Amino acid sequence: MSSPFNKKFNEKNPLNPSSYSVRLDSSKLDDISKAIEDFSGYEGSDKYKESLKGEGPRSYTPSSFTEEGSDRKYPYLSSRFLINPEIQDFQELTELEKQDLYNRDKDSTVREDLRTLQQNRASRGISGNTKMLEAYEKAARSSSKIGDNLREARMEAAATGNEQVLSDAIFAAQEKMRENEILRRRPAVDRDGNYMDNDPSYQNALMIDRYNNARRDAEAAQDASDYYRTLNYKLKRDQDRLSQFDERSGE
Repeated sequence: MSSPFNKKFNEKNPLNPSSYSVRLDSSKLDDISKAIEDFSGYEGSDKYKESLKGEGPRSYTPSSFTEEGSDRKYPYLSSRFLINPEIQDFQELTELEKQDLYNRDKDSTVREDLRTLQQNRASRGISGNTKMLEAYEKAARSSSKIGDNLREARMEAAATGNEQVLSDAIFAAQEKMRENEILRRRPAVDRDGNYMDNDPSYQNALMIDRYNNARRDAEAAQDASDYYRTLNYKLKRDQDRLSQFDERSGE
């Protein structure tokens, strides 16, 4: 999984909304710019609000965690992860088993199916002792509250068109994030150096990143709309002047 960070994620490097921008190649950036331009259109003064209401190209902002998980002890953490999923070490099929599989003309064996199931559970799971899981649960609860504040700010910004509301909320989310030891750390990485998504700090940062992308797209859509509206006004003004000139000249 690619990194949601443009800069290193640590306390020595204070974050700001722009540092949460997802790294995208130029073609994807062009696609987003085109989507914003198409959405903004050539007239209208409420594109910022409309974008935040769900019309923008990156307006999807799901919560990192909720309190609706299935595990009573870890309700927030289990809203996204399986807690200590059972993982079994299944060995690869032997040549004899493969031959037997071929002879029976079956696509899979019970053990293969179980292996796939366990691998899927592992990718969705988070594991640790009680002390570690309690710390993760606390971080997930804090992240959920951060998400609630961001959602409320987005709703207010979408209703009023006040761009400062959501911008301030994103800065506040960063400050709140730094209060939790797990959320403020750099997310864990796998053996390939990619950030692991079954980490509360990654999910929290990804959530803030999505809100910031929604904010940036909404502001860009409004700026484009304002530009086109001003351009249309100037074109109409110039056409009116030319028309008046033609009338005076008798042409």
